[in-house]
Amino acid sequence: MMKKIFSIFVSIMIVLSVTGCSEKHKALDSQAFLGIMEDMNYKEVKTLLTEDLISDTSTVSESQEYRVTCLVFKTAEKAKGIYDTSAEAAKGLQAKGDSNFSCTESGSGNSGKLVMNGKTVNGTKYETIVRVDNVLIRAVAKENSDADIKEIDKVMKTLGY
Repeated sequence: MMKKIFSIFVSIMIVLSVTGCSEKHKALDSQAFLGIMEDMNYKEVKTLLTEDLISDTSTVSESQEYRVTCLVFKTAEKAKGIYDTSAEAAKGLQAKGDSNFSCTESGSGNSGKLVMNGKTVNGTKYETIVRVDNVLIRAVAKENSDADIKEIDKVMKTLGY
């Protein structure tokens, strides 16, 4: 009996690992991003398109305290490179032992999420960067008060991240 239960358990684990039971995030395109942000009363601001990008859509809150950007790169490798550079810089800052800065990173496969909180050379801020395939979403608050953190977390949740 015990052997049969163990066999069933192993079979279920194999099926789950083969089918990929983890959630795979789907990248937003710039139009979907802009629609969601406009619904949240953020306004589009002009940006300059570089050769690595398909689109660069930036929005700001009415108070100008929050900026959320959607960068769609031509390749997932380029988006991953930019994300990895940001993650390395944040981890380096955290490794200096400054108790006024922290970062956490999560995700795997086609996505990653980096959350930074605290004092940097550019001042105190709260920032989240999400990468899904060839898309980077970057949300920044000028400060890191509870209200700022709640706003950025709300934006990311509304965007599906």
